[in-house]
Amino acid sequence: MLTKRERISADYGLVIIVGNHFVVKYGQYILENEGHVLLFLEKYPSIPAPRLYAMYREDDILYRVMQLIPGADLSKLWGELLFNEKASICDQRREIFTQIRTIPSPGYFGSVTGGSVQHQFFGWMDEDPRINGPFETLENFHLGMALHSQKQEERSGKHPWSSEWFARHLPQALKDHPSTFTHSDLVKQSIMVQDLLQSDGHSGRQFEVTGIMDWEMAGWYPRYCEYAAFFADSLWAGKWEKKIETFILSKQPF
Repeated sequence: MLTKRERISADYGLVIIVGNHFVVKYGQYILENEGHVLLFLEKYPSIPAPRLYAMYREDDILYRVMQLIPGADLSKLWGELLFNEKASICDQRREIFTQIRTIPSPGYFGSVTGGSVQHQFFGWMDEDPRINGPFETLENFHLGMALHSQKQEERSGKHPWSSEWFARHLPQALKDHPSTFTHSDLVKQSIMVQDLLQSDGHSGRQFEVTGIMDWEMAGWYPRYCEYAAFFADSLWAGKWEKKIETFILSKQPF
């Protein structure tokens, strides 16, 4: 029996639980990139990503069968956690983040398979290597971002002032950022945590980060992109954003 767990969006697809061990994510606009990333991360078992068991397409619908990670996503618990509980979770997340950032880079900017950038900032539905890459240089990465912005403005009938500004200034303003493995979606909903039962006689709760989810946009990006992508999409609720900023910048200065 299939039990619906959560609707991601009407446009992108559904996530459902199958039994006690599997999760199926499927939809017309679900990307294969997450499946390739999960296979890539099997080489780094200390990074708690779900295992991929199957990925296939049927009638233009992509299906991914993945490991069910125990616990709940952090967004459901964050508001009820005590300060020390939040600190413990953030310490664990910092360690995982450090491991992600130290994966050896192939030197290019693009997907883990050597293909195009799989990020919404680059308009992944447009098959234009000038926009999507893969890019051998940081300058071309930034020019691709500017070209995507230009196309968006032209479609809306606007003069591409901002994209012209990006093209002039991004390559100089954001230089010297090496290719770095990046999750690209560090929201609370992407972090699974579980309340551990205390077996040593201590009172109080102890939470473990059991998994990092939602790797659809992960890949090789300039070093600053984890920081920039998070704050571009953030709801700016406050304390979470401040903690994310602290541990990102403490490991990789912007």
